[in-house]
Amino acid sequence: MGRTLLSLAAVFLGAAVLAGGASGALFLTFSTTKAAPGTVVTARTGGRGALAKIPKGSAPLRVFLAPADDAAGISSPDDGRLTALGRLRVDPQGDGSLRFTVPDVPPGRYTTITHCVPCAAFSGGAEMAPTGPFSGSFTVTRRSDDGFPLLPVLLGAAAAFVGVGAVGWRGRKRRSGRAF
Repeated sequence: MGRTLLSLAAVFLGAAVLAGGASGALFLTFSTTKAAPGTVVTARTGGRGALAKIPKGSAPLRVFLAPADDAAGISSPDDGRLTALGRLRVDPQGDGSLRFTVPDVPPGRYTTITHCVPCAAFSGGAEMAPTGPFSGSFTVTRRSDDGFPLLPVLLGAAAAFVGVGAVGWRGRKRRSGRAF
């Protein structure tokens, strides 16, 4: 419930800022803020028409994942601490959305940063905008299975091999009539 209230507060705050004409309030809301690598997550811009003032034909709005503790020091889309997630798709109403697969990064706390060249006019010249989540961080967890379950498959194959061998050995024993 606390997380929901914080999310609602962020949405209302963002809507109030946008309604006041300050177009620099770009933030994303997420379908989940805790996921393992390989999980598909959807993010949307907060408020209505958050990107309506972005000129058509502008540079794409690229979204990156950054370690939460490093985010404040990132000022370039070429920073090695960034992991690309994709581009915000903007609909005719100026609402943005992004669907991404959580990349294979170490478990930990992350945030998103959007490279928005047109936003610099509304954000003191900054092209790299932290875009959330703001009610905490985006937490990347460990994979639940760490990839292909090789050990159970090998154990199962070994058990099947032993089982087939035992049945075959018993069958030979009965046919020969000899006791071993």
